[in-house]
Amino acid sequence: MDTNTFVNSFKIKPNKSMSFLLGAGASVSSNIPSGGQMVWEFKRNLYCAAHNVRTNVYGDLSKESVQKEIQAYFDGQEGYPELWSTQEYSFYFEKCYPLRRDREYYIQDKVRDVKPALGYLCMGELIINGKIDLVSTTNFDDLVQAGIHAIDSGISIKTISSAVSNSVGFSLYEGFPNIIKLHGDYLFDELKNTEIELQELEDKIAEIWKTAIRENGLIIVGYAGNDNSVMTVLEGLVEAGEIKKGIYWCKTKGKELSLRASKFMDKACTRNAQSAVVEIDDFDSLMYSLYLAMNLENASIDELWKGKDKKQDILYDVIGRHTATAITNALPAVQFPRKCYVFSSSITSWKELRATINDSFVAILYKGQVWALGSKSGILEAFVDKNISDIEEMDIPTYMMKLDHSDIMGMFYEIIEYHLLSVGFSSFGKSKYFDKNSKRFKNGCFVYDAIKITISFVDGNVVMNLLPTVHVLTSNGNELDRFEYQNIVNSEMSTLYNKQMNERIERWIQKLSRNGKLLFELGNAVLEFSTTRMRFTGTGSIDKCYQAKEPELIFDYENNSCVAVNQLKGLINYGPIEAYANRSIRLAVLSPRECAEDIWNHLNKLNMYHVTKLKQDGAFLPEYIGFQNVFRCGLDIPNGNDVKRFMGYSLSKALEVDAERYFNVICQYIDRLERERHQFDVLIIYIPKQLSKMRELKNDKIYFDLHDSLKIYCAGKGIVTQIIEERSVHTNSDMAKIIWGLSTAIYTKAIGKLWKPKTTRYDTAYIGLSYVQSVKNNERISIGCSQLFDSEGNGMKLYLRPLKNPQIIQKNPYMRSDDACRLMNNLKKIYDESIPLHKLNRIVIHKTTHFTKEEMEGITKGFASVDNIELLQIQEFTAWRAIRFQNDNVAPFPIQRGTVIPLDKDTFLVWTHGSVQHEELAGKNMNYYKGGRGIPAPLLVRRFMGKSSAEELVDEILMLTKMNWNSGDGLYKILPVTLDFAKILSRVAKQELVVYDRPYDFRYFM
Repeated sequence: MDTNTFVNSFKIKPNKSMSFLLGAGASVSSNIPSGGQMVWEFKRNLYCAAHNVRTNVYGDLSKESVQKEIQAYFDGQEGYPELWSTQEYSFYFEKCYPLRRDREYYIQDKVRDVKPALGYLCMGELIINGKIDLVSTTNFDDLVQAGIHAIDSGISIKTISSAVSNSVGFSLYEGFPNIIKLHGDYLFDELKNTEIELQELEDKIAEIWKTAIRENGLIIVGYAGNDNSVMTVLEGLVEAGEIKKGIYWCKTKGKELSLRASKFMDKACTRNAQSAVVEIDDFDSLMYSLYLAMNLENASIDELWKGKDKKQDILYDVIGRHTATAITNALPAVQFPRKCYVFSSSITSWKELRATINDSFVAILYKGQVWALGSKSGILEAFVDKNISDIEEMDIPTYMMKLDHSDIMGMFYEIIEYHLLSVGFSSFGKSKYFDKNSKRFKNGCFVYDAIKITISFVDGNVVMNLLPTVHVLTSNGNELDRFEYQNIVNSEMSTLYNKQMNERIERWIQKLSRNGKLLFELGNAVLEFSTTRMRFTGTGSIDKCYQAKEPELIFDYENNSCVAVNQLKGLINYGPIEAYANRSIRLAVLSPRECAEDIWNHLNKLNMYHVTKLKQDGAFLPEYIGFQNVFRCGLDIPNGNDVKRFMGYSLSKALEVDAERYFNVICQYIDRLERERHQFDVLIIYIPKQLSKMRELKNDKIYFDLHDSLKIYCAGKGIVTQIIEERSVHTNSDMAKIIWGLSTAIYTKAIGKLWKPKTTRYDTAYIGLSYVQSVKNNERISIGCSQLFDSEGNGMKLYLRPLKNPQIIQKNPYMRSDDACRLMNNLKKIYDESIPLHKLNRIVIHKTTHFTKEEMEGITKGFASVDNIELLQIQEFTAWRAIRFQNDNVAPFPIQRGTVIPLDKDTFLVWTHGSVQHEELAGKNMNYYKGGRGIPAPLLVRRFMGKSSAEELVDEILMLTKMNWNSGDGLYKILPVTLDFAKILSRVAKQELVVYDRPYDFRYFM
């Protein structure tokens, strides 16, 4: 039976005719591990104790290699149960904690102070409204009670357990809810949690339960059926023809019932046609569906995201003050329109409105009315035949100016454009203008000084950012090819450093000003901006500027003094944190036979010494001393005689086919390599430049990318790949930089983490969200792309889920509430499979677009059991820039990485790219600037929910820019790894081969 059929059936059943039996699976989303997860935790504790290592060395138990290593140890021990045996829970629990009291302490620690997730809140509402009045549970937690009291703290509940016999007896109470604890209650009695203790329910409890469920129906959720006591009672009742309204055993999609549970349900369905096995997504989704089906409403569920404790103003004072002054490219408004002409008319479409507007005013449609700025007489003239109402002057609401893609701001842009075109500037692109008088001839093209103008609403005022650029035309005034154009622009801008950029900004302020004023007018609408740029400093009480510290990294779980800022020097000094000592990483190679020597020579460079010749990045890149010396393990490279680890094909024949045919042939070779999967750790796929035409095939009907398709196909085979193109092999680029990048990538893909942050919040997990639109089976679909991992990088999985009914805003998809809730539920389940070492109390979600009301609503429901949720929009492409000044002089180096400028109570700028001063780089008090090109742009961070300080938010963002172990050739990435991986997922999601609703190990797509 599917979920919808069951929900409809439940809805029409009489009140109190059905009861629930809940197992551990119902409580997992409330941060209580399932029995199976506890087993692996017990194994980890026992294994680490036997080998005298810390448990965080094996922090991610979702990794197959970790499970195999631990299980191999127990398989070698005499008298231990087989993997997945029903005896594992009791056996390993007693092995780990032989004393009964210790087992009680363990359970108490797991269930104390937990917060009910969405499923328990919905169950509480169903109970309060009288739909159900009995819940039986094998769990030790009090989540049923907590769910009820989260909705209404005044509801009385009868808890029946062997612990409370002396106080209230064992009888079922009519009139208010009953909860039967089948394995005891951690608050009161001796818990039943090992084989002997689980075998027989106390006679009184068993009789009460039988009486309670025999005349009605039973819904079983989250229960595996592994303990004899409960199953014996159920089997006896079914054999006797009891439980007369049927048994509905809910199982998770894609999972099978245990053999005993399956046999039991076969008999139950045979004896009673009302019984069925129901396929569900999870407990939370099921209960929320029942809640909706019953048309229930409760603010504690429906408006979780509105809670007063969900959001606080961002506080900055804990961050260190900046030692320099930052002068931005932003100009605050002296005056801007605060009122609009508003009226009704016969116009109902934007197309008709645009055809009506003349050059004396600008206008938008908003909620069926026209809002206009400019000349009132011009409006009357243009709308003379449009049946308009009286024109009113209305205040412009602040929220309309704060909106992303604000139409009010759109009118401001139009006023600016009208003015600039009228005084002789020319436009190109959106809000870009060039000065025709600045023409200079370079490399056969005309290059013009240009400006990109951006306006935004910041802390109650309109701000204009001036971003100097150039415009390029051919010698006969035509446009260039897009790539050629961008290369010239990049070349021009990369040589503009602090002094030159500062001069250009000032020059443009002068060009745009008239009589010392920066004024844009249209009728009675006036935009005037200050000609003095906004500056921020580390001193003073207003317009403060802050400086966060560069994150340090740790390279040894056992020794926190193995720390470095420069991760490559950390690897040389201490080796990777996940060691593979005294072993070798085994490579396999797939290449055209004609190019085999090229790729072998390149791979053998990994075992050689290399010194960088780069000037700026030389401060970061240490001498590469060979794979063995850096990573403390060998590298086994196959030769042409290795028939198991080398696959060669004919280059000439490959050139005869198209991209799709080539891909299919390559997949056949990968299939052959799969049979030798145990012989290698990483597959190297070499693509020579002759095959560059195979890279992609993209049009309206197909989106094929060779690189991404190979990654997806190999992921399905469990093969980790490193794709190398000829441009990395035959190159004039710095070989030390290339080899550092390649070596760290290979090690990470084969083994795992290279380092971890020194400063972490162990109760926090991170999510990166992105959306993409793709075509599948000739149908356009939207896909949610995400990953979730803890502060040390454990449990890092990539996940794709199609969105059922996305909200489209400005052509971008956003999740509906239900989609967001389900996605968060699934991410939480994937995260829990890593058996985290710490309880999850805080979630940080990064996204490049804003969070909608529906997204916030769904996210908070999906993480109802988590107290602290941070929702941060992080924009990579922003018009903000800042010039670093020291003692009123332009500094020779760019603004420092870690610089923070607050914009308002919810928004700040943070420079993840910029100068870094550290003795492990250019030297103490010396500046290292990655890449050494142009001036850096900040990230714009806007909080939609959360209560962490700016210090914590910024430290996390900076830390996450150093957590992409696939980028060992750079000190940091500009984006945090949350969004870096989300970008990769967005690209991969477009491929035909991608499988949805399946977690992928991140290493498959690095």
